[in-house]
Amino acid sequence: MASSLLALRSSLAIAVLASGGACTPKSSTSTSSTDASTRAAPASAGKRAAVPADVCALLSAADVGAILGEKVEAKPVPGGGCQFPGGTRASLYPTVSVAEDFAGAGGIEGAKTGAQVVTGGVASPLTVGGATGYVVTGPRMGSTMTQAAVPLHGLLVTLTLAGGEKASNEKIAASILKLAVAKL
Repeated sequence: MASSLLALRSSLAIAVLASGGACTPKSSTSTSSTDASTRAAPASAGKRAAVPADVCALLSAADVGAILGEKVEAKPVPGGGCQFPGGTRASLYPTVSVAEDFAGAGGIEGAKTGAQVVTGGVASPLTVGGATGYVVTGPRMGSTMTQAAVPLHGLLVTLTLAGGEKASNEKIAASILKLAVAKL
């Protein structure tokens, strides 16, 4: 069980990034001297927001931990994003990524289709910050996986949770995405 849960947790970033091909991160090179935590400038209609160079600087471990009800740490994920592992076997290991929303790869619909394939679940609508995305939970490697995403100002904000139960995971996903969207 522990090895399958470890394998699930190790593959979370890959699953998020592979969801319909819509989550390919933009180059992490930034020409701005302002760090990602202070660059949260909302985009006006027709303008695209910038992909944060460091998603871990966007969300604090304390804020994510408060939503989960456990102490977590923020760890960068190869290829972009941030994972928030906790110290217990019950930790959901939330992984948050922010990428350009590539319409050519299907955008939010492509991501939703990919998430349904990866989780084996059926997506439900999820509205966060006025943007409608999806949340889907299904069985994965002997456990449960939840994936959720919302489009925002030309970006796709995604979240993956490992383990847990559908109803609570979907509430947690909405809360963490709401926090991320508020920071962008």
